[in-house]
Amino acid sequence: MAQARQGVNIAETRASLQAIEDWEKIAAGKGSADAFLKDLAELRKIKNDKNPGRSDAAADFKFISATLRQQAVMPNLEILGSAKGHVIGRDIERKQKVMISVLADGMVQVDDVRLGPTGIEKLQTKAQKLDLLPSHIKASDVHQGNEINDCRLMARLASLAKEDPAAIARMIKDNNNGTYTVKFPGAERAVTINAPTPWERATFTSGGAEWTLILGKAYRSLDHIPFGPPRSAADVDSLLTNKKHAVLTVFKIVDCTKSPQKPPAASEICDSGFTKARNFAGSVSKWVDQNSDHVSILEHRNVGVLLRDSLRNHMIVNAAFMGNNVVASDKSSLSGPLTGRHVKLQSGHEYSILGFDTRKQTVTLRNPWAVNFEIGTKKQIGNGLVEVALKDFNQAVMAIEIERTRKSS
Repeated sequence: MAQARQGVNIAETRASLQAIEDWEKIAAGKGSADAFLKDLAELRKIKNDKNPGRSDAAADFKFISATLRQQAVMPNLEILGSAKGHVIGRDIERKQKVMISVLADGMVQVDDVRLGPTGIEKLQTKAQKLDLLPSHIKASDVHQGNEINDCRLMARLASLAKEDPAAIARMIKDNNNGTYTVKFPGAERAVTINAPTPWERATFTSGGAEWTLILGKAYRSLDHIPFGPPRSAADVDSLLTNKKHAVLTVFKIVDCTKSPQKPPAASEICDSGFTKARNFAGSVSKWVDQNSDHVSILEHRNVGVLLRDSLRNHMIVNAAFMGNNVVASDKSSLSGPLTGRHVKLQSGHEYSILGFDTRKQTVTLRNPWAVNFEIGTKKQIGNGLVEVALKDFNQAVMAIEIERTRKSS
């Protein structure tokens, strides 16, 4: 819950906080537009009571919007008010007025509008081409939105696009009426969604392919989280494949009679009794099959083996990092040269692992943002691909997630 503002009366603060609470319910798929509209009307009434004839609550709406964006439950939106029973806002990225509607299934529809003398006019939007030819589906199609906490899902989509693009195409059915039906292999039911809107293209991707938007929207619809997860994406294990999945936490062998060693994840291992967990050994395929219901330990000396064998076996392989002080080299393409520019890996972020060079002992990662930030200039560079030495990778990685695909033996 947001804190009350200084210099604002109690009634105004209470109404603003109530609006924030009601929007949080909408973001959780459990709210209604009516309650939020009532809050906006109450704020305008309070303003009018203070200054008769002046019911402008723009400052309150701006405070509400900024608070909710900070909580990752109002991405790329600013509330402007209401008109004829609709919430009116602004797409910040495109500087476009939009109408925000809460649908019966709890999802939120955001449409471009124009406010004219006769009321609200919904603008027609041009349909985007959906290319589902497997030979055209690439890891580089995935561009995670800037304010969306779905790196786990997006990194997995990029990995799957590289290993089994036909699996992506099979998930989506174009109903040829402005809707798509998506059936994730690991989901119990299919979901039908409206085609992505211009606001969704500006918010949930930054130049990515249409199929990534459709699958992202279907995931949000499946979990009734219209603006994406407020924290890291959940419920994605085996969602894309309905195959076995395993998580392996990476660290040096810890001697619990001495002080724990780096990486920092090891600091809690002795206290938690985690050293009793099983250490990875043997066949990657067998390990995934037998250890999909709990976290395993992966020692530094075995990381290269796991990466080599899982990638050769066409598995989805992702990595989550806990430190951003590891330097990686920007890479032009999967098989192309390094560019000579350097970036740091992002802490608390998940990357696709798309390659491992056994000779050079280097790991090729892809940031689902589809860009990285250059050290020194802090400018956005590249296409998200980087190469990092295995020894440096081991110092920064917190966990590696691997998942079978249809092509895995």
